[in-house]
Amino acid sequence: MLVSNPHCAMTRKALRTLEPGKQIVDDVLILLARMLAFDSTRLQWYLPTAFVIYCPMWCDNHWFLVIIDLSRKQLVYLDSLRSPTARSKSRHQIRKLAIFLDDLLDDRAWYANADIDKIECSEFDIKEPEVAQQLPERMCLAIDMVLKYHNDNRMETVEAALNYWRSFTIAPW
Repeated sequence: MLVSNPHCAMTRKALRTLEPGKQIVDDVLILLARMLAFDSTRLQWYLPTAFVIYCPMWCDNHWFLVIIDLSRKQLVYLDSLRSPTARSKSRHQIRKLAIFLDDLLDDRAWYANADIDKIECSEFDIKEPEVAQQLPERMCLAIDMVLKYHNDNRMETVEAALNYWRSFTIAPW
């Protein structure tokens, strides 16, 4: 175990999911969220405060997030691993989600007031705000997760790495 934390257990296998093109496991995300919260001197809120629905989407072995913002009538597409081919497929999946929501919201039982217009998610604009891309940051995240103060095993991990490195070097005598 490389990182000991009350919220997750970080092993080499978990950290290897930070390699480019690999699916990141939940322990990595939990530790990152814990690091961000612990480093802060104030409460940080990363998601919009308006009435929204958060919908994680899975497409072609890749996760991305769609935020259905009902007050702004927007479908917000957030992807930290953008690619031109994945973008087209992801947008197609978002449109399918919007049509599904239209069918779901067709039932007037969802509306507290009969005078409220029916919500048509398929008419919402798809917005793609700039978000940090994960490829350049993965190695930095792995190093921070292992070496920062939130890891109770950091000194043992550093010592094990040094011993491993020393086993490959020749003593100059």
